[in-house]
Amino acid sequence: MPLPAEPFRVFLSHSEADPGLTRRICDVLNRLHIRTLVYEYYPLGGANRFERIKTMINGTPYFLALLTANGLQSQWVNQEIGYAVGVGKTIIPILEIDPRTGERLKSRGFVELHDPILLNPLDPGLMVSILIYTFYSLLLATQNWLDRIWLTCKCGNEFDGQLNYATLLSSPQRPNVFWKCSCGNLLEVSLPGFELKFLA
Repeated sequence: MPLPAEPFRVFLSHSEADPGLTRRICDVLNRLHIRTLVYEYYPLGGANRFERIKTMINGTPYFLALLTANGLQSQWVNQEIGYAVGVGKTIIPILEIDPRTGERLKSRGFVELHDPILLNPLDPGLMVSILIYTFYSLLLATQNWLDRIWLTCKCGNEFDGQLNYATLLSSPQRPNVFWKCSCGNLLEVSLPGFELKFLA
């Protein structure tokens, strides 16, 4: 998927042991014109890994920390959080909960001082929904929310669809949203997880 133009960026700190969840967050935010920087997605041969990560973090106002069971144990995630705190980034932690008990995974330090977005690994759609609302609130306040979604039809056509997110928020049913491609295909985004589907 070619990435749409975006007015701002976010760095996503994650464990390499969580590739599916990392990709899902990245895809949803990119579709909303929030360029999500993931180190592995921007390879630069011969570069010093930590220097490259520092450059990426410095170039973004927002820092997402994906604190799954794997992320909490990752030395890289902890170093990246420390660096982001040191350079004054707006940090948004996503913290996994135990799906059996609903309790947060044990964490120390930074996460205890910030309200995390909670992630049930059996229902990541709710986390995605809260993450989108978080960015909606942050970016609306700075007049950076674009209220568009980048769509890719199975025919290969790519286009922006109007989102009308404020209307979706006020709807008690949170209905799915539809757009029609120029080829006639109907595209659907299901809520709350913003999953893209194609209809005949």
